[in-house]
Amino acid sequence: LLSGANELSSGISLLADNSPSIREKLSSIDERIRLTISEVEGSYNYARHIQEAFLPADLDIRECFQQSFVLFEPKDVVSGDFYMFSRQKGNILFALADCTGHGIPAALISTIGYGILDQTVNILGITDPAEALSNLFAGIHRFLRKDSPASGVSDDMAIILCNFDTSSGILTYAGSGNMVYHMTGGRISGNLSGATIEAIENGGKYGFASKRLKLKMNDALYMCSDGF
Repeated sequence: LLSGANELSSGISLLADNSPSIREKLSSIDERIRLTISEVEGSYNYARHIQEAFLPADLDIRECFQQSFVLFEPKDVVSGDFYMFSRQKGNILFALADCTGHGIPAALISTIGYGILDQTVNILGITDPAEALSNLFAGIHRFLRKDSPASGVSDDMAIILCNFDTSSGILTYAGSGNMVYHMTGGRISGNLSGATIEAIENGGKYGFASKRLKLKMNDALYMCSDGF
């Protein structure tokens, strides 16, 4: 954006070489444009710093899953996607969410969503994926005042939440929208979210159904949204 503004300013300046008064006005406008762009870039970069601060560290995830990786590339500096990771008494919980929209609006929704989900799992101690997501969506519904047609916000999210029992090897999962691919025996056996995992809204209350899958040694899971 800044380079484009510079090119436009340079082009106009060439046309105004014979008019000092026009050049002076253009110089003033150019400086204001630069300051405005600098402020916007500063705000975006600080918002990205905040978002990166609350997302789980890769090292924490690799302590549990040594061959894991996270690819997180926001389209507009900040992201509407977020991921969560938590260890709870022999259970490892992890989630991936994709909030509607892009940039700052989606990042605000993701911040609210992460905060509610983190509180649900780490403070309230809710580890069943279906119950945790019901609490998450109820909280988002309340925060965005979706029960009020005059002031409600229609934005929402796609999410998948998994709970891996380290003692039994059973993966319990629930969600709506996002994809989870299960790889076993060197082949992708299917998309878990292609099964009947969906949210049902009834008067502002969301109901999720948890499903279970017995994982084998060397099985792999790939979770993804429609972005990077």
